[in-house]
Amino acid sequence: MKPRVKSTIFIFMLMLAIFLSGCVNENSDNGNIQNEDENTKNIIYSSSPEDISQLTMLETFKYDFDFDGTEEEINLYTSAQKDSKGEIMWDDGQVFKLIILDSNENFVLFDEYVQLGKVNYYVYLEKDVFTISIISPRTASLTITDYVYDKDVNGFLEKKLIEKTTDINMLKI
Repeated sequence: MKPRVKSTIFIFMLMLAIFLSGCVNENSDNGNIQNEDENTKNIIYSSSPEDISQLTMLETFKYDFDFDGTEEEINLYTSAQKDSKGEIMWDDGQVFKLIILDSNENFVLFDEYVQLGKVNYYVYLEKDVFTISIISPRTASLTITDYVYDKDVNGFLEKKLIEKTTDINMLKI
């Protein structure tokens, strides 16, 4: 073979190798978890009362999810404090906690430091089963987690529906 043909073949093979190295198996999750049944692993049981004296309540919702005749409180808190005018002084990051208060029991469903992001929760019945979904978009991640109340164990089954933590650059939060 002539040197020019050899170098052309070499360049073609090099380009093909570079192209193929960028291809990814479509069944690969690239470090992200989506809709896998095996993610129902954690059961969140009641715990001793949390010290919330230094937290700011963002939102509260009442509902009798265990049908004991008393409404439980579902409270979302943050570690961000309020100024003298009552405005929250947000920082680049703060702790968020979602705590369910039930007479003498507390269920801490969410307790995380969230940097450059937020936490939203949604309360609903799905086929008459009490469920809370927490969505937490951040600049470099996105998680959606369901918490389903199980009366038999008196706890919440945690199921990560989406957990994207790699190659994420959130454009709008």
